[in-house]
Amino acid sequence: MPNTFELNVFVHARFREIFGKPRRSEGQGEQWTLKPPADTGSVIHVFLNGTPAGPGVWIFDPNQPGDSVLNVPITEKAQVDDVISQIHDRVQRASQREEHTGA
Repeated sequence: MPNTFELNVFVHARFREIFGKPRRSEGQGEQWTLKPPADTGSVIHVFLNGTPAGPGVWIFDPNQPGDSVLNVPITEKAQVDDVISQIHDRVQRASQREEHTGA
């Protein structure tokens, strides 16, 4: 397992590579606001913060009733792309959910 500093640097760099420049940065925290591609559904907020224990990802997704907040602690590099895939899946589902309900 990489040390905490290395892991934080890696995760923050990977998130910036995939999601672009964060909407907000403060200390070791960065926040992105992701819009579903079809301009339907609510935006999904992703917050990445570094802690002494390692990086953590918070996903705030109002499109997922009962599962609207997800916290994922990152303990190894191998987790990062899976978390990114989960975020992309949520953004896609947000768009599709609205298309199917006609809202």
